Amino acid sequence: MTTLPLRFRILHYMAGRERTTLTDLLRDLADEYRGEGQFRKKILLDHLLSLKFTGLIDELDMEMTGDGELLVTYGITDIGRSRMLYLPRRWQRPGDAAAKDISLSWLECRGSGV
Repeated sequence: MTTLPLRFRILHYMAGRERTTLTDLLRDLADEYRGEGQFRKKILLDHLLSLKFTGLIDELDMEMTGDGELLVTYGITDIGRSRMLYLPRRWQRPGDAAAKDISLSWLECRGSGV
């Protein structure tokens, strides 16, 4: 199976889990994206922040690791889940069709003060 652009793959990965950390992504996507220049901790963090600021994922929890690093746990939002419909069919999960019922866009949500 061909790989997805990394940002979409992160979203796809998160759609199958309730909670995800940067550490999870680095561990679980390494085999697929090993050798790609953007598969580095700093760039993955940038992708997560971008997905967060566009309303596709949200922060669920934060804690300090034993190494003194901040570990943020993320979860996909309903808006992020609705974007799974834009993936090629072979990447869609059976439950992704249910996302068609979500009609509230990110801009509508942000514009209404929600």
